[in-house]
Amino acid sequence: MDSLAGQTLVKSDGSSVTADSALEGKDLVLYYFSAHWCPPCRQFTPALAQAYSQSRQPGQGGGVEVIFVSSDRSQADMMDYMRNTHADWLAIPFGSPAVQALSSHFGVRGIPALVVVGRDGAVIRQEGRQEVMAQGAAAFAQWESLAPVEVDTSIVGLLRENTEEVKRDAGDILVKLLSNIVAAPNNMKYRQIKLANKTIEEKLLPASGAFEILFSVGFEEAEDKLILPVSVNVRTVEKFLDALKNIDSKPEVVEAVNTQPAAAATATASESSALIQPGVLTREREFLARLVSCSNHMDAYEDKAAQAKAISVMPVEQLNTKARAKFEAAKREDPAISEDLLRDILLLEMKEWFKTDFFSWVD
Repeated sequence: MDSLAGQTLVKSDGSSVTADSALEGKDLVLYYFSAHWCPPCRQFTPALAQAYSQSRQPGQGGGVEVIFVSSDRSQADMMDYMRNTHADWLAIPFGSPAVQALSSHFGVRGIPALVVVGRDGAVIRQEGRQEVMAQGAAAFAQWESLAPVEVDTSIVGLLRENTEEVKRDAGDILVKLLSNIVAAPNNMKYRQIKLANKTIEEKLLPASGAFEILFSVGFEEAEDKLILPVSVNVRTVEKFLDALKNIDSKPEVVEAVNTQPAAAATATASESSALIQPGVLTREREFLARLVSCSNHMDAYEDKAAQAKAISVMPVEQLNTKARAKFEAAKREDPAISEDLLRDILLLEMKEWFKTDFFSWVD
């Protein structure tokens, strides 16, 4: 957690510990910006403390740690607040320059604020407070599943499949592109690659693996160019830049111990040659974690009581009647229309009702 490198943290009993030792093995940090004098903070802190205490098991949010960043008026107020209301988490010392530095770095404009940050410094959630209020301890488990995995740069090795000249030219271009981003991460000019550029067309497009590297860095297609979203952390770019600069270094080879009899080994030689591309499993695990996280997030909207309250204020019969009438009209025009269209029309009617009747626009 580079934001806290070398920092000392304090406990509610007044003792201190280094951030490096306290956060060893943790995947994420929740920076909790709060103060005892703030009424919304006093209301939210018990909910956060309960969610924290209920999520200390591995896989249930135990890899997520809370760090209190105080805006209290005195050290005594801060320590009383920690002892009486907080859970067993740590805090930035009162009056430390790190308090203002963290607040500025994460763009905190008011309290309470709960910012979820990965080991690589990437912000996972800027507004974690709402998720704690909605999901409780489950929010910690969800964030833990979103923890950034180690950056896998093995795909850089695909450049070695080119001739030496093509590899060198493509590598030089990639190094220049990524170096510009690292030097000026907020300059959108450097986060765009125009595919019609002559150098890109002639030197980068023909190189096997070049575009796979850019996509692995995080670039996305946008008409006639590639764009690196601002959400992509610069540390990821730096990792790929280092890998490209060291592409000619001898790759590490892990030799497997053959425990099969000689005959069996011969029989399976052709099968073992079908190796999985390095990094595929890592990316699949990351994708699965995000898929599970999104599924869990959707479950928060499956509360039967909440659904019943929502339906109670909706003109369900009226919406069904309108949707059925429009469906029947469409059916007369085209008898082959599927019954599935009825549900789509109903959703459109619900959206229109929400926008025009339920929701009030304010200038």
